[in-house]
Amino acid sequence: MHAPASSQYLLELYAVEDIGLVPIIEKPFFARITDAFFFHPTNSKKDLLFISTDEGKYCFLSFNSDLCSFQTLHSGSLYDRSGRISDVGTLTVVDPTSTIISQFRYHGRLECLVNLKSVQHKTSPPSALTLSMDDLTIIDLQYLYVSEDFSEYPVFALIVQDTKSSRSLKLFQVSIEQRQILPISYEYAVDNDALILIPVELPIGGIIVVSSSSLKQNERLSHAQHLLQQKYFVLRGLTKQEFFLEINTLTGLDLVYLGETSPASVMRYIDNGYVYIGSHTADSQIVLIHQDPIFISDSGTESFVEVKEVLMNLAPLLDSTVVDLDKQDQGQLITSSNADRNGCLRIIRNGIGIVDIAELDVSGLMKVFAIRSGFHAEFDDTLLLSFLSETRIFRVIDDLEEIGEDSHWEISESTLFAGTMMDFIVQITETQIIMLNTFSRERIGEWKPKFDHTDPTSEN
Repeated sequence: MHAPASSQYLLELYAVEDIGLVPIIEKPFFARITDAFFFHPTNSKKDLLFISTDEGKYCFLSFNSDLCSFQTLHSGSLYDRSGRISDVGTLTVVDPTSTIISQFRYHGRLECLVNLKSVQHKTSPPSALTLSMDDLTIIDLQYLYVSEDFSEYPVFALIVQDTKSSRSLKLFQVSIEQRQILPISYEYAVDNDALILIPVELPIGGIIVVSSSSLKQNERLSHAQHLLQQKYFVLRGLTKQEFFLEINTLTGLDLVYLGETSPASVMRYIDNGYVYIGSHTADSQIVLIHQDPIFISDSGTESFVEVKEVLMNLAPLLDSTVVDLDKQDQGQLITSSNADRNGCLRIIRNGIGIVDIAELDVSGLMKVFAIRSGFHAEFDDTLLLSFLSETRIFRVIDDLEEIGEDSHWEISESTLFAGTMMDFIVQITETQIIMLNTFSRERIGEWKPKFDHTDPTSEN
C-alpha cells in the first residue's frame, strides 16, 4: 500500500509498512500542488495518481514499483484567464465509480474530466467538460453513494451560501451525454457555519453535514434505515481534540471522545486502525486508534489514541537564522516553527539519520556477519553473531530462526570472520577454517593450523 503526500511544491510517496511510513520517492513540482489523491479506474489493474496545481494544470501518474519512478500518462490544463477564482479555493473530487473528476475552481462553473475508464492507456486521454452553475459561492462539494433507483447519473451535493450568508444543502446530477448539470428538486437548510460534507457508503447511504458546533445526517437520502449497519468516521476538533463518529441505523449518530493529537489539517485512514494526521501548524503523526482506552505514560491519562510515529514539520516558518553553535565553522539553521501552543525553536544541521527497524538485546557481542545464500544473491539470509566464547546463527526461512547444535557451523567458539566466497561459505574461528556449501549448508572442508590458532589480518 502506498500513500501520497504533497508539501507545496514537493510530491512524496510513502510505503505503508509494519514500522510505519517508509519514504520511497520524492519529486519536485514547478507549481504549488493543490490536490493529490489515488483513484481506481474501472478497467485499470492498479490505482492512478491525480495531481492538480494552483495554475489549473493537472496530470495522471502511474507508479512503477520495479523502477521506483512515476510515469506521466496524461496532462492538461483547466486554466481560463476569463474565469474568476473561487474565494474558498479549489475543490476537487472524484465520484465513487471513478468515472468523473470534478473541480470547482471558478465562480459559476464546474470543470469535469470524463472518460476515465481507460485513462491508464496513453492513447485514451480524458475529455474535459465545462458545466455552468447558478450558485456562485460553494463551501464544499462531494459526490454521493446512490443506488440506481435514486438516479442513473452521478449525484453530487453542495453546501452553497447566498447573499445573506445563509447556507443550504443542494443536490445535482451530472449528465455527460447532455453535457449539463441537472438539478434535483431538493434543498435543505444547514447551519451558517457548515463546512464539510461526508458521504456515507451504501447500504446506509446519505450524507453527513459537519459544522463547528453540530453534526447532522440527512435521512431522506439514507437507505436501509432498518438494517443493523454501522459506519465509523474520525473527526477533529478545533484544537487537538479527536473524536470518533459512529453511525448506527438504529440509534443515529454517536460521538465519542478519543484523545488528543496534533491540530489536523487533513486526516487519512491507512489500515488496521492507523490514521495519518497531517498538520500545518505542528508535527504530523501516525496514530493507532484502540478499541479500549490505554494508559499514556507521557500525559498520565487514558486515551484511545496512541501516537506511533511523528513526522517533523517546520511550517509555518516565521523566522530563521544561521549560527555556528559548536564553533566548528559549520553553520546550523535555527528556525521559529509551528504556531499557537505548538510553537518552538528547531535546530537544523547537516548529517545522516538512522532509523531503528528492530532491536535485539544481547550482551557480550563482538562481531556481526551478514551472509548471502550465494555469491550473486541479491539479499542476505543468514546472520552470524560472534560472542567471546560462542557463535549464534540466525537464518531467514519463513521467519528468523536460530540454527542449533546439529548444524555444520562451528558454534562452540568465537568467529573471527564469515562470508560468502563464490559457491561456498567460509567461517574462520580461533582454531580452524570451515567451508560450507551455500545451498545445503553442509560442511565440505576444513583446515586446522599446526598450532591450533588462527589470526586473520585481512578480509576481502
